Amino acid sequence: MKHVTVALPDDVAKRLEEHVRSGEYTSSDELVVESLRDHLGELQVEEVSGLEHFIRSHVVPAAQRADEDPSRRRPLDGLVERFRQRRAAESS
Repeated sequence: MKHVTVALPDDVAKRLEEHVRSGEYTSSDELVVESLRDHLGELQVEEVSGLEHFIRSHVVPAAQRADEDPSRRRPLDGLVERFRQRRAAESS
């Protein structure tokens, strides 16, 4: 299993911790993995590799910038669709 570090906005981290504390999930890792699987659905191997690249090159830097300047934060709604659109544009 590969370990990945992700910076989360405070409100998302708080909700994640609440779900773990409630006993709904045994760990934050379990919740994140299940959430990603639910939202990403059946991915091909190359899509997973592309997702890792996208997270490292776009999500992590954006989260770091949002930590430095909270006015830069963006909602997570539609994240998967934006990822697919960006991949399609990069593949063209």
